[in-house]
Amino acid sequence: MIFSEKKWEDSDELKKFIPVSAALSFEKVESSLNDAFNLFVVPLFGEELSKKLQSIYDDPEAKAPELLLLEECQRAIANLAFWYNYTELNVRITDQGFQRQEAENFKSTYKYQEDQLRTAFKNKGFNAVDRMIDFLDKHRQEFPEYEKSPAYACRAKAIVRKTSEVDEVYFINNSHLVFLRLKPFFKIAEETILQPVLGVDLYNLLIKSIEKGDKELGGTTVEELRIRCAQFVILKAVAMLIRATGSLTDRGLYFKQLVPDKNGNEYENPVDLEQALTMAANVELTAKSYHDLLLTFVEEKLPEFFKGRQSRVFDRDNDHKKSVWL
Repeated sequence: MIFSEKKWEDSDELKKFIPVSAALSFEKVESSLNDAFNLFVVPLFGEELSKKLQSIYDDPEAKAPELLLLEECQRAIANLAFWYNYTELNVRITDQGFQRQEAENFKSTYKYQEDQLRTAFKNKGFNAVDRMIDFLDKHRQEFPEYEKSPAYACRAKAIVRKTSEVDEVYFINNSHLVFLRLKPFFKIAEETILQPVLGVDLYNLLIKSIEKGDKELGGTTVEELRIRCAQFVILKAVAMLIRATGSLTDRGLYFKQLVPDKNGNEYENPVDLEQALTMAANVELTAKSYHDLLLTFVEEKLPEFFKGRQSRVFDRDNDHKKSVWL
């Protein structure tokens, strides 16, 4: 594990990521840190890259890029450990049962503070994981183990690959959690909406080109076509998620409001069905624009695959004809 009692030194190793007390012992959080590493890092990045991270931690002469990756991984583990084992870290288990720990000069946190802490730990942890993936995407040559990981295999073959691509067309604040909620809808949108728009031949060619790592595709590049398809798929997936669940974040789709009679504090309330449907309809309008841009791109760069537009199916030259469309 990439934390150790040897380097703990009054919690200094953890203080870089969470402002904990110097009195916090390594023994208290060891199992939680170990759980976070084995539950969230190893399954995503694979055994080889996990061992590489351990070797970087143990190497006093590790290089700068390696240390940057290690620090991001430690940030992820620290926050996810406190989120995942939040309740366990707040209690003491003895032969007399479960006991809540309280200090003489400190009071227990309020419920809303606990909720905010859990949310902060979770968001910071998963966003750090997402930054690790972005970093590894840019430094694949220095970390060949990454190409053997489940994280790389998933992204290398996907049309929508990372949170930054979603943020370009619909703001999710680079949230990995929201990205995970959207993933099932990406798949649905790709197979049931994007495929008919592109046509079976072009869609299959795009998928095969992505899997093989091809660069060129007709009069354009695979990456340029993928990005344009991703923009359309993202908006369709966002609209589908809002309509299906009425939510966009892990807590739901919320509107903020100021309440004057409560000292101007900001409160969040879940949207009702009408608001959710209105939001989804607005996203659909934007998706329609990206749909038209995608078809224009295919018509210009890949004319051999262009099959026309549904909106022009009734267009016809009626000169010298005996029948017309009415």
